[in-house]
Amino acid sequence: MKIKAALIISIILGSLAIVVWDMNKKPKIYGVVESISTPLQIDRDQFKSVPKVEFTDLQGNKVSLEHFKGKVVLLNFWATWCPQCVSEFPHFTELIKKYNGRIIWLAVSNDDNKQVLQDFLEKQQGLIGGILADQSMVVVWDENNKITSGIFYTELFPETIIVTKDTLMADKIVGPADWGSEEMGQYLNALLSEEQ
Repeated sequence: MKIKAALIISIILGSLAIVVWDMNKKPKIYGVVESISTPLQIDRDQFKSVPKVEFTDLQGNKVSLEHFKGKVVLLNFWATWCPQCVSEFPHFTELIKKYNGRIIWLAVSNDDNKQVLQDFLEKQQGLIGGILADQSMVVVWDENNKITSGIFYTELFPETIIVTKDTLMADKIVGPADWGSEEMGQYLNALLSEEQ
């Protein structure tokens, strides 16, 4: 009887250790291949339609993905309370500046209140001011997560959907990504060079 109890406890502790270890691993980047060979082949047959949705930016303007047709959009679901989301901010900013208006960062905040979001953005003004001004970055607040959870079924942050120039979902990246990597650059360049 003692052996069975010890065996059961060992199995439970081993399972718990595996779960904790798995939770602490670096999140996998879905859809971005570890090593992309040149030239990059994009399989348009795998692209999916992006739900038609209208966002309201912080200035009260209505924005949709159709508004950015002809540009690649990084539809980024995030929150100020998410450390990985905040750590991506400088990388997104560098990427958006590098592509000079050809890629749009549509940052969908899931903060509990709009004032927290606005305070955060005010502190980031030196970093993001230029791309906010030229509309390469558009920030929206998803009150009560209606769009994030209700339409895009996003549960983990950060999550970024890469939208093609003709508003199709090319990829969905769950977890933080290396937005400055050579592979990501090749991937985005391939999407930008595609004919519509």
